[in-house]
Amino acid sequence: MGDLVPPERFGVIETGLFRSNYPMEVNFRFLRTLGLRTAVNLTQERLVRSALAFFAEQRITLRQLGEQSSGGIASGVASEELIKQALEIALDGRNYPLLLMSSSGNHGVGLIVGCLRRLQRWSISSALDEYRSFAAPAARYMTEQAIEVFDLQLVDAPSDVPPWYASLTAADEAEEAWHAEACARLREEGRPIPAYLERFFGGYGLLAADEAAAQRVLNESDDD
Repeated sequence: MGDLVPPERFGVIETGLFRSNYPMEVNFRFLRTLGLRTAVNLTQERLVRSALAFFAEQRITLRQLGEQSSGGIASGVASEELIKQALEIALDGRNYPLLLMSSSGNHGVGLIVGCLRRLQRWSISSALDEYRSFAAPAARYMTEQAIEVFDLQLVDAPSDVPPWYASLTAADEAEEAWHAEACARLREEGRPIPAYLERFFGGYGLLAADEAAAQRVLNESDDD
């Protein structure tokens, strides 16, 4: 029995969702333990023949996004279409367990994971800190900029999302209902809607301070 050797830059993003650089033969025994259904190549470089054979033997669907686009993710930047495709694959529970790969495991995967963290309402600083923790000491400004400016509205979540994303979606729906209730009560009472409620759902998610303030509005209305 050989040792279980993860690929370089291997990490668990969420339950059933993993990241790494291109795997080598020494990593195959470890990868078998993951029970992968899908692997996504984000960069244009081709995997070694042994890796291609491994995915075929294990009946792991290999999605070659990097080869399908003009250059894939080069220097840690990519087209909006490639980022959108990769995120929608990562949000489709039918693809799980799933491995995101790029040639180094740093910038290509880091870009997609950074955008995914924004979808999860992580702050920009937290998403960039995670990228830097994998890419150090070679983190790239262009990758960080791409993480920050990607338009999340382009992403269409599939109907069959993984459990970790379904719980986030349910929480968002509850917050939206709660926000609507707070605004409706203020309108009924003829009171202006405070700025913190108007900006409650921003591009990077709500702030904890806004949540507390909105709860005070509901409590005050209950006390009247």
